[in-house]
Amino acid sequence: MKKLQGIQLEYTAISLPDILQELPELNDVPQETLQEYIHEVTNVYENRLMCKQCTKQGAEITQCGRCQVVYEDGRLRFPMSNCHKLRKYQHLQRAERLLEISRIGERFKNRRFDTFRVNVDNRRAYEKCLHYANKFKGGTGKGLLLAGDCGTGKTHLAVAILHALIEKEIPGIFVTVPELLQKLRDSYNKTAAVTSADIINLVKTAEILVLDDLGAERPNEWTEEQFYVVINARYENELPTIITTNHKNIQVLKEWIGARSFSRIIEMCDGIECCGDDYRERKLHVS
Repeated sequence: MKKLQGIQLEYTAISLPDILQELPELNDVPQETLQEYIHEVTNVYENRLMCKQCTKQGAEITQCGRCQVVYEDGRLRFPMSNCHKLRKYQHLQRAERLLEISRIGERFKNRRFDTFRVNVDNRRAYEKCLHYANKFKGGTGKGLLLAGDCGTGKTHLAVAILHALIEKEIPGIFVTVPELLQKLRDSYNKTAAVTSADIINLVKTAEILVLDDLGAERPNEWTEEQFYVVINARYENELPTIITTNHKNIQVLKEWIGARSFSRIIEMCDGIECCGDDYRERKLHVS
């Protein structure tokens, strides 16, 4: 028998320092209480070691359990919970479902912060977007307006934010403004599977919405009104919206979307200018 830190471990050859290293939540537990529960504590210790050595992956771990130790009211309890690998697996499963719901197309599936090519021109925009994603708080309604020329990474950064939030299990929707308007036009067809109300409600209520390529279509009263319905609903309900546009001239943008929507966007969104050359043109250069 060993006597370590005042405890005589009568039923186990495992040293107390080993147990406390693996179960740090026991560090403040009185020694007499540890002695009383030494059998259960040892079982939890061995369970933790087995969990570390586990090679199961994916659906194989759906039946795995992890024993916890809780000290309260002078006694130890040993509730069961999902192991950390199972929790991670379940998180990834939920994130994958949210990614499908987000409507991010195949072209943008890999548009993440770690795949964005940072340079002198776009570093400031990149850092602002990364900060927004890392510090995101729902309920404030604060979004972003990314403005810049074609090929400066606006859509990549907007989608990277959405990816980062989906990994935190915050659901969102990605849609290009021209596609949204076309779907609304199509919905007026009597044979359409969804109504314009269904489409508008989807983008009005999304927890976070990415509106890509604002200003790409010729404006008219109808487009102005449709856009206002969406923006006003999100403004009133403090739902964050991330918008990308090629219009760096705010007066041109104001003319496209109308004064009402423009006023709300100015209040809802922080502006970020995306600078640099068109990366698509750079790809065409042959050395």
